[in-house]
Amino acid sequence: MKDPLTKKTMVRPKPAATCLVVRDGQKGLEVLMVERNRNIVFGGGAMVFPGGKLDLGDLHKVPAGAIRGGIGVPAMVKALADTAAREVFEETGLLLTRSKHSKRQMTERLRKRLATRWRDRLASDKQDMDAFFRVSGHYLDLTDFGYFARWITPYGQVKRYDTYFFLARAPKHQIPSHDGWELVNAHWLTPQEVLDGEGKDGFQLMFPTRMNLRRLSKYASVRDAFSMTWAESVIPVLPKIEKLEGRVMARIPSNAGYGKEGLFQRLAV
Repeated sequence: MKDPLTKKTMVRPKPAATCLVVRDGQKGLEVLMVERNRNIVFGGGAMVFPGGKLDLGDLHKVPAGAIRGGIGVPAMVKALADTAAREVFEETGLLLTRSKHSKRQMTERLRKRLATRWRDRLASDKQDMDAFFRVSGHYLDLTDFGYFARWITPYGQVKRYDTYFFLARAPKHQIPSHDGWELVNAHWLTPQEVLDGEGKDGFQLMFPTRMNLRRLSKYASVRDAFSMTWAESVIPVLPKIEKLEGRVMARIPSNAGYGKEGLFQRLAV
């Protein structure tokens, strides 16, 4: 199949997951933003949500009982929630799983213990979440997650991803920390603070990040935001690149939950 823009063989988008870890703060709903190392080629210096591409182990090797809840949720979506949890752990140290014994999320003391043993191993691919679930006695509870959005990289890009955006409730007693290599800072901010800080405070935002922050800013609390997740009306967004008056623009569906503007600029950092 040919790419409609380049006329070359189309690059098939790879499944990926991004996680908006949210909590209720003093100023309202806050989201965990992480800053990418400026030396990284793709998105260097950008403020992003934790995330990454699907590993085959996320889909095929997860042991029975490791992902609970989510009756009727497709296997691929469950696997991508697993991807989101793994990436959050690798990039921020937050552990979104629950103990099979207590059915609770981890305290900071226990999180540190597990992070010391598992965080680098998962990040370096020396072990995977299959091993983590089996050895640690943890599981992923889909009631802690919400399917929020889905964005597909436009045609014509060298690298393309089909990315599912999840909300996740922040564990109450855990403290995030950046990994020190791919990510160099971690911040709890309201969505509007991130949007207002773009440019003048040194924040750089990719197009999908900016648009999902705008959408998240409409909600006053975690509860409000979660009320709009797992909806059958989540519409995949495949931006259509256009030129308008000499400027490169992206058109997205007006009914996808991002307002009726339709056209937006600044596709990437």
